[in-house]
Amino acid sequence: MKPLSIYFSLCFVFLVGTIFSFGCGDGHHSGSQRQKDESSVLRIGVGRDLYDGPDSRSFVHGSLNAWESLIYLDEKLQPRNWLAESWRLEDGGRRWIFQLKKNIPFHDGTLLTKEVVIENILRYKNHPKYDPHGLYRDLLSVRGAGERDVVFHLSTPCPNFPASINYFGSAILTSGSFDSKGQFTKFTGTGPYRFVMNKDGVIRLKAHSAYWQGKPPFENIEFWYIPDASTRLNALKAGQIDAIVDVGGILPSQLPDLKHSKHITLRSETVATTHYLLFNCQHPPFHSIHNRKWVSSTLDRNQLVQSIIGDAGVASDSIFTPLAEEWQERLFPLTPSFEKPPDLSPEVEISILLHSGTLQRWPYKDIAEAIHAHLLRGGLKAKIRIEEAGSFKESLKKGNFDLVLHPFTLMTGDPDIFFTWLSHVSPVAFGNELKNVSELASKARYEIDKEQRKKMYRQLQKWISENGLLLPLYHDVAFYAYRDHIDGLKIDAFFRPNLMEVKKNKVAR
Repeated sequence: MKPLSIYFSLCFVFLVGTIFSFGCGDGHHSGSQRQKDESSVLRIGVGRDLYDGPDSRSFVHGSLNAWESLIYLDEKLQPRNWLAESWRLEDGGRRWIFQLKKNIPFHDGTLLTKEVVIENILRYKNHPKYDPHGLYRDLLSVRGAGERDVVFHLSTPCPNFPASINYFGSAILTSGSFDSKGQFTKFTGTGPYRFVMNKDGVIRLKAHSAYWQGKPPFENIEFWYIPDASTRLNALKAGQIDAIVDVGGILPSQLPDLKHSKHITLRSETVATTHYLLFNCQHPPFHSIHNRKWVSSTLDRNQLVQSIIGDAGVASDSIFTPLAEEWQERLFPLTPSFEKPPDLSPEVEISILLHSGTLQRWPYKDIAEAIHAHLLRGGLKAKIRIEEAGSFKESLKKGNFDLVLHPFTLMTGDPDIFFTWLSHVSPVAFGNELKNVSELASKARYEIDKEQRKKMYRQLQKWISENGLLLPLYHDVAFYAYRDHIDGLKIDAFFRPNLMEVKKNKVAR
């Protein structure tokens, strides 16, 4: 079903549910059926489609808890064991050996083995489109050793290899899950919930009774794709869904309403996402460093966050999320200066590009309007351009923009993934500029000495700041909410909910 059809379907569900709720009082269903539903089904609303399908790296998003990885990152973005219980490096970082945990069952009853892991890793290596960040670009071979060891041989040292293959980088599915082209023919993971179906914007999951960490707390979980932010919130307030849990799932403007809503708990978590203003460095007027620096130094990001973002973000004076503390360099002062505006021809109109899919997850339209007003105060003409996913991607590729708002999540906790993203997000806009530091970025990727790596990434961040390629606007604080018949729901730095720790509350009606 297309997103527009999904939206109208969910609006209808919400309308019917709201009428029923008004008859029962304050959004609560009465009787044993409602109690039975609450004890067996958890319904979560999200603002993006978490079903990726057969031609994707993981079939469904990791937030569903249907598949698991060798490694995850902790709250400080450091690697922690998961399906792999330990790892060690040899040969100066060119060989990494991971030992798997014992007796990990897949949803079909088969067990995790080194052969299964190798099959999954070779899929990434042999089909690069499923490895968009090039995590396995330096992999020469992967083989088994002993009973439970998987040995990765790399062409060059990779000091952050365990972190780099965390989460999506090492999603493990059972043997025979994909064909010769790497596309999924079935989906069978090890997570606490197994995928049942995706229909009409609702992904249905069922508890994996043999899960290696114990019995999941709910028999069934549903993820409802509700792209419209107002519809999401109303569905939660009416009890049609039990929670909204995802980055950008709740807009800053909705927080006052939720803080005063009965039977709803509101929580927040600092996540690894930072929001940037990117400049087209090859196209007038921002081919000029002076013009880029004028925007960066005069835009009041503190005021921007205070007036639009509120508690849902922290004004950024650094490129990287504060969760990656060891890599942070505060090179973007938050106190605005009062430099002379660029002297541009009246015919020059600055284009601010937005992705339509972000508007119901973050207040990008409001931010763009604030930037638009700032440019007008400087005597510059500007317009806001909103494009659907395909057109937006094409505009980035061709450099058909002057300014663009763009989020990025530091998925590996390491700067290398950021510089890989920056070199690919818009090669036309950044290509020539980044050539000046590509050699240093490559050296930093493979430098085994931690202090030397820090020094290199410090130089790279300083270069970006001095040349004004981008302006970090704010670091994301994700709000999520749930109704009071559940408790203990949390998310990690990558917005993955802890569905094994959710508790059921008995709430007096």
